[in-house]
Amino acid sequence: MKWIIPVIVFIMLSTAAGTNLIIKNSDNSFKNNEIIDSNGQRTFIFPIGTKINVTVEDKRIEEENISWLSEKQEYFINEPSYHIGVGLKNGKHVLFLTIYSNKSKVSIDYKSPLKTASINAYDLLIITPEKFSRAFERLAKFKEEHGIKTIVATLESIYKSTQGRDDAEKIKYYIKDSVENYGIKYVLLGGSIYKLPIRYVTYYEEYRWKCYSFKMPTDLYYADLYRYDNGIKFSSWDTNNNGIYGEVYYGCNGINDTIDLYPDVYVGRLACNNLVEANVVVNKIIKYEENAYNKNWFNRIILVGGDTFPGNGIIEGEFMNDYIAI
Repeated sequence: MKWIIPVIVFIMLSTAAGTNLIIKNSDNSFKNNEIIDSNGQRTFIFPIGTKINVTVEDKRIEEENISWLSEKQEYFINEPSYHIGVGLKNGKHVLFLTIYSNKSKVSIDYKSPLKTASINAYDLLIITPEKFSRAFERLAKFKEEHGIKTIVATLESIYKSTQGRDDAEKIKYYIKDSVENYGIKYVLLGGSIYKLPIRYVTYYEEYRWKCYSFKMPTDLYYADLYRYDNGIKFSSWDTNNNGIYGEVYYGCNGINDTIDLYPDVYVGRLACNNLVEANVVVNKIIKYEENAYNKNWFNRIILVGGDTFPGNGIIEGEFMNDYIAI
């Protein structure tokens, strides 16, 4: 890939916590693409394909693995560090560079990519077992009639044609290939976790000098396709290759898997267990979209959320409801 060779300029910035930033490039695109959270962490957003080099100068230089938990953790900013992730911003693939604030000097050097033509062959990919395909083919036809270019892939065909260590990884590779070859933006998983696999991640925590492990299911695995490590790479969620996915150790000895948690495609699931359920839910979607859109009540909604992890000081459901409602 060819890169634009920029005229280098130097810009000095400072965070509330005292971190000095030197940002080198000619287009200054970061100025309109910066997020500062409540902890003072700064996140810069760059176009996909940008080459980024970060240098941290301090008494101790240590790059931490980011926790896969979505909540802000204090240990994120204990040491001067940074993290580069790959994900979606306003429907476009971008790079996220987060600086964890501390009294340090951070130099960011980046080269902007050349603009390339985007692929828009399809919008929606539906993945489902062969036994449910008739129902989801109807949904695909309906979406096509309403301007959403849709394709349907069966699990059986994916398992036969795609690489991967297990069925879930084969599905993830197929989604990645569809994004890159067809421009897929949305993925619908048609089947319950008993019919279409879900990925379980493992969280280890020390309690009273013992280490306990917890398994948690998540479809974010299918959405988080890439990570950044001197370039964009496939995110296996098992970077230490031990067959345990999404490992995070808190107070226990172990090596965290490196994942960035930024979704690279929008993923949803219709948890059908049989063809009857698949037909029922498809009928409901079609009926809803034919009759509900543009009605007076269409833009009025009530959001209900709960406390996913009690006792940690954050009510996740309410937080997400407030975020969605903005």
